[in-house]
Amino acid sequence: MATVALYKLSAHVLHDNHIAFVSAILFAFNPAGIFMSSIYTESPFALCAFMGMLNMVQDHTWAAALWWSGASSLRGNGILFAGFFIWDLLHPFAKHTIQTQTMYRIVRNTIALGVVVAPFILFQYYGWTLFCTENADTYRPWCNHKIPSIYSFVQAHYWNNGLFKYYTAQQIPNFFLAAPYLIVSCTGITQFALEHWTEFISVGFMTKKLKRPYSVLTLLPFVYLWMVMLGTCALFMHVQVILRFFTSSPVLFWVLAKWTVEWNGKSMFIRLLGFYYTTYPVIGAVLFANFLPPA
Repeated sequence: MATVALYKLSAHVLHDNHIAFVSAILFAFNPAGIFMSSIYTESPFALCAFMGMLNMVQDHTWAAALWWSGASSLRGNGILFAGFFIWDLLHPFAKHTIQTQTMYRIVRNTIALGVVVAPFILFQYYGWTLFCTENADTYRPWCNHKIPSIYSFVQAHYWNNGLFKYYTAQQIPNFFLAAPYLIVSCTGITQFALEHWTEFISVGFMTKKLKRPYSVLTLLPFVYLWMVMLGTCALFMHVQVILRFFTSSPVLFWVLAKWTVEWNGKSMFIRLLGFYYTTYPVIGAVLFANFLPPA
């Protein structure tokens, strides 16, 4: 279902059914296949992410909010999708009549944003009621924080997530595991930024290529989301998690599909990518079964 959702999203945004099909294939057989095919949250999360994005680009705001609310119920990083509503507030596309719909769009997007982040906030509140009230059996240290978040505490205390905390010599092998996606992401973002520098650096407020300004503006929030996810994973998280963390980033698969089609398998990079795609799922399954990275 997530694969079909990605195909529909890709076809709608890119207006290229071939690239959309290749993107869907790359997603269906991605290196994090062990997570996507097991009883795990990655597949339903990706489905919610892609369906929310599809509804958003089709201007179905409320449907997008509900899908992304489902995403944030499954995984905390689902709140990142709320950024699309902020983008929509900043950039009224040609489909909007600014004079008559500005106030409506402000109210609509504000409520929709709240719908997306509500599950995450409610979960924090539930944790607070369990551990930080007078009736709690155990009073935890995070209860005294200015913003008492059980999510932040668990990530930092039990998973040792935090800025540069993963940058140790013993984690070098895990950086090698993540290297292909790190390289692809940095290259893809850089290529897009250089090709659409005016739009990229101005956050879409200035357009240089007037022939297709709306297609660039449509792609920009996806690229910015990709950047945020890349920065979060590379600097704060267990970096090898990028393999499954990026399964909800459609632009990653768009870039890989574009390169695959343009280079037609003749590039050494594409051959290496093919080798990575065919061998790592098997290796990953063995590692995961033994509680080793990328678990």
